[in-house]
Amino acid sequence: MRIQTLKLILFFPFFVFAVANATAGNDQVPVMEPCRYMPSSVSKATLAGINLAKGMNLSLINQVSNILSGDLSNVPLDFIINLSVVNPNSRKVTLSEFEYILMVDNVEFFRGTVKKAHKLNPSSSRIVPLPISLNLVGLLKSSRSNTAQNMVKNFMGMGNRPTHILLQIKPVYRVGKETLLSPHIPIGFSFQGNW
Repeated sequence: MRIQTLKLILFFPFFVFAVANATAGNDQVPVMEPCRYMPSSVSKATLAGINLAKGMNLSLINQVSNILSGDLSNVPLDFIINLSVVNPNSRKVTLSEFEYILMVDNVEFFRGTVKKAHKLNPSSSRIVPLPISLNLVGLLKSSRSNTAQNMVKNFMGMGNRPTHILLQIKPVYRVGKETLLSPHIPIGFSFQGNW
């Protein structure tokens, strides 16, 4: 599914990179333009194994309502946010690691790391998937229950207000033999209804 409503929270025109593996006596840091990131789509959204993107029907609504209002010990919500990453440089860049924090309506929901390397050819783009796996039990039993329920309903296309997502990503790059660290990059968007 494509993201219908996109709102960038902040755009970084410049990055400050630090070389993690600098050789002794070499103070030069490779010059590189920052890669650009935009949410592209969300895929594989499931709640307790139920595919939330399969379309609205009464059976699905009843199943999801029973899960969200029940007294369960485990309510897994899994989905993937697919990021479009653009390398504007004339050199190949490798995303060697990717830390990220998922905030939903100003509440931290998840922290994750992608260890798989993603190679970006010069002046090219690719999709980098960020897998999200949550257990909603704690959120459903707290003051954040309405936030969690509304997000699930928005996955199904029946939420009553937008869900605001903020990703804080922290990529680690390799350019040639150098490793470059990036500061956190915020990427924000909102959605209501199907993604």
